[in-house]
Amino acid sequence: MAKNQLVKSRRLRCSEHFKQAFRQGSKVRQGCLTVYIRSNGLEYARLGLAITRKSIPKATSRNWIKRIIRESFRLNQSLVPGFDIIIAVKGQCLTNKQILSCDLAKQWSRLLVYYKKA
Repeated sequence: MAKNQLVKSRRLRCSEHFKQAFRQGSKVRQGCLTVYIRSNGLEYARLGLAITRKSIPKATSRNWIKRIIRESFRLNQSLVPGFDIIIAVKGQCLTNKQILSCDLAKQWSRLLVYYKKA
């Protein structure tokens, strides 16, 4: 297995884990992205995505945003081990890859600061 590979165990799939992160996690907003972060007691970070049809109506746009976020997580997952990270997208202000990538980069730097405190 490659070091930065995104495998199924690195994704949040259980609704209970999502609920716990939404309730107990810390919330950080940047642009149209809201990140919920919560310690998971594991040695690796897990990613959950909350992108609703109401916020992004077109399926192709939702899938494109998911791909960009998953790739960003795959490259940065080693920065914050031991956390469940849920990224929620609100609104349609994410129109191009540069804006989304910039918002994600800012979020990763904020999460790195949060990780250093914990």
